[in-house]
Amino acid sequence: DGDLILPAHERDRLISAFVPVVLGCSHACTFCIIPYRRGVERSRAVGEIVAEVRSLVAQGVKEITLLGQIVDRYGKDIPDGPDLTALLKIVHEVDGLERIRFLTSHPNWMTDELLDAVAALPKVMPHIEVPVQAGDDQVLADMHRGYTVSEYTHLIDKIRDRLNGDFPGVSIATDIIVGFSGEKQDQFQRTYDLLAELKMDVAHLARYSPRSGTVAERRMVENVTEEEKWERFRALEELQEQ
Repeated sequence: DGDLILPAHERDRLISAFVPVVLGCSHACTFCIIPYRRGVERSRAVGEIVAEVRSLVAQGVKEITLLGQIVDRYGKDIPDGPDLTALLKIVHEVDGLERIRFLTSHPNWMTDELLDAVAALPKVMPHIEVPVQAGDDQVLADMHRGYTVSEYTHLIDKIRDRLNGDFPGVSIATDIIVGFSGEKQDQFQRTYDLLAELKMDVAHLARYSPRSGTVAERRMVENVTEEEKWERFRALEELQEQ
């Protein structure tokens, strides 16, 4: 029925909670194991999600984060079903709920309507998590991400243009993987230059590590040394801290 009962020691003490809305993933990035472990994406029913949110709020939760491997694809598997924009509007009406977040977004599925909802709904926090993963087009293609650096840059510009009028200093976070299979030094340099150009508020950094069973692990050569991965990781870390 969607009710979620918190442990007794967390009731009226837990302020923030996560609510999964999309399970699994159908995008299949070459480095990711999620589609093999959790299956194709499945959107939860709106009524089930709302019931869970109401149950959490009744137990003292003030902020919820709607979760999905690609949260923007909520409802794509439900014929004539609501999308993430519609879901945000519905959850926004839950009495007692003060703040709403959602993650993680994908550059291909971030719509103007979703950004408009972020601007229009007071409870939705002006924070967007949209991973780039790499700043080189060939590396992005090898990762099977489905967009180019230029398209990603255009999206970040659009987010800032669309939201900064309502929320000066809208927060944008990204993810970057360094040392992906075949990544050359000049390709990493393009990632470094992109991060320097975009000046993201948060950058979640990771050194590439092959996951057993993924396309990258089965078909690509792991030819970036651990030393090189650490050097690239530290370079981005230092850049982000400036």
